[in-house]
Amino acid sequence: MAINEHRVHLKPRYGGVAGVYEPNHFLITLDSSAPYLFVNTQEKLGINEQYLPVFGHEYWHFWHNISTVSGFKAFAFTQHLLMLFGGTVIDDADGSSRGGVMLSTAEEKRATALAELQRDHDGDAGPGSVEGKPVKNFEVTGVIEHDETKPLGTKDIPNPKVRINVDVQLKDDTYVRGQSFTFGAFAIEESIAHYVQRSINKAFGSGITFITTEFPYRVLDRLFGFLVGPDVSSGFVPAALGTLALLFTHPGAALVTLMKHYAKARLIGLSDDQALAKVTDIGKKSIVKTIASVFDNDLHELERMHQGHGLAEGAMRIIGEWYRTNLSRRSVDPLFDMRQFSPSLDKTAFKNFLEEHPSCDLLQERAPNPADDTEPRDLLISFLSDTVDSFGFRLSDYLRMFQAQQHYMLSHLSTDELVFLPSAQRAVSCPFYYACPLPIRKGMIARCGNEPWMTYGSPDGLCWYGIAVASTIGKVRIRLAVKG
Repeated sequence: MAINEHRVHLKPRYGGVAGVYEPNHFLITLDSSAPYLFVNTQEKLGINEQYLPVFGHEYWHFWHNISTVSGFKAFAFTQHLLMLFGGTVIDDADGSSRGGVMLSTAEEKRATALAELQRDHDGDAGPGSVEGKPVKNFEVTGVIEHDETKPLGTKDIPNPKVRINVDVQLKDDTYVRGQSFTFGAFAIEESIAHYVQRSINKAFGSGITFITTEFPYRVLDRLFGFLVGPDVSSGFVPAALGTLALLFTHPGAALVTLMKHYAKARLIGLSDDQALAKVTDIGKKSIVKTIASVFDNDLHELERMHQGHGLAEGAMRIIGEWYRTNLSRRSVDPLFDMRQFSPSLDKTAFKNFLEEHPSCDLLQERAPNPADDTEPRDLLISFLSDTVDSFGFRLSDYLRMFQAQQHYMLSHLSTDELVFLPSAQRAVSCPFYYACPLPIRKGMIARCGNEPWMTYGSPDGLCWYGIAVASTIGKVRIRLAVKG
């Protein structure tokens, strides 16, 4: 199964893929072509606000991940998958997985069902027939809604789906008509993040020219045009309605319903603000009920799953507090985060928002040293408190272990099939490979660069990745290696 990454692209003079947020890793990575972080001549860390729109785009994906029902569902999916993956790892000295053959038939079916539900929830970026082709424009020609259920264990889970029909104009002015794709959280989140990015670029005068791919960045705008009509809010209303939809269990279906309610409100003469307030009021009861269910059932279950698993338990407490704080506020004011964008982004309000809701870790990539491509060079920073707790750990230690654990599990998940592959068929580098300050890295470069789970067997102490393996297989070994 392909796990969607959220990316932002810059014009060629600024490089290619400038930023990436991988959902549920709680880690933003910025390319060296977008040096938001830099080290000045006094060896002090600085921020280049020119690249704030790039950071802001990826930050908004993180924000959706920890403040919406949709984000929580995506997170919960990976945690249930993680519990199944743990059964593929043999309790020996190197943390290697034997793949899906270690799962029972029932476990395989559960993994497949979970993955299919999440795939339907996410939807597509756009029609597969034009993927990779230079798209100039597209027009929504129809919306098809299906009420379906999907089996999960002994239950049938509601799984409403939305297909969007489109006519696509390529950059050579040829047309590909009658295409369709599944609409879900992925296109909604990317469209909103693109709106946020544009707003920051304008408010801060960054002057960056972005490559705007029609799919998925313009899907909300085009759908709004089809269901409602012309948008005179410069993208704010579609982004706000998209944010509301992310507070429902099935955001694709929810957004279609919300846009239809909005269209009716406009037809009776309500202003943009009045219509948005009415739609918010219509959806609020369901939103509050859904959030209460997250608190009463799902979040408690995830916390129980990680109990006694070393730093994973500590990480889950931090993440659980994020969800409780942010979703509680959504219950009172579902669009509290979007108000700073209307009628245009307020710079001071946005900076205050970043202070009140600190970002996840940021990995700033830097250009390699031509003489030695293996040496550490990237910057890895935390925006959270640096206070050491009674166990000797910082908040960043818990979360970086968690990031490594997500990487460990998803690195073994096939990108085109819903199966776990054995470690022998995987070759990936540690996500912290070029930022790791630990002395044990010097003697384990090959392992860190190709099979980081093997660091679990190090006699010199465990790094974040080694602890992630220990937590995954239920071994509580939490002694961190000493920094050099």
